[in-house]
Amino acid sequence: MYLETRWPDERSPSYERAKSACKLAADGYASLVDAREAFVTAAIAASILD
Repeated sequence: MYLETRWPDERSPSYERAKSACKLAADGYASLVDAREAFVTAAIAASILD
């Protein structure tokens, strides 16, 4: 998973939320839409996306 292996060293609370949301969605326990939103939010916070 990109969040665990390739993410910048600085980890924010939004990173932790995204990691959790993506794991839950991958296991079928959460919405893919919510996981995507959390991932995008964390990526913006980490300056991966503008």
